[in-house]
Amino acid sequence: MGEAVSYPQGIDVSSHNGDPTLSGLGFLFARACYATRADTKYARHVARARAAGLRVGAYIFGVGGKQASIASQAATFLRIAKGAHFLALDLETNGIGATMTNAE
Repeated sequence: MGEAVSYPQGIDVSSHNGDPTLSGLGFLFARACYATRADTKYARHVARARAAGLRVGAYIFGVGGKQASIASQAATFLRIAKGAHFLALDLETNGIGATMTNAE
């Protein structure tokens, strides 16, 4: 019988969230931006996570190129997320504008 594997627990947050409880977590992903618009709580979420000793990931909610150019979204994201341990793209249906495609 093999040993039990344990995985770190984590959460994702954005400006839609308050200050979540970080106790018992190993990582936190914070939304850095929505397209080219910075998330207003990104710096606060990241500072709290780092103070709690968590690994920090940053993500961008990407939108279709008809709403904002892909290059400008990438540039904004990399500028804001500088220093994050992990980078991610949130690619899902955008209910308020153009949805980013796999090709984009």
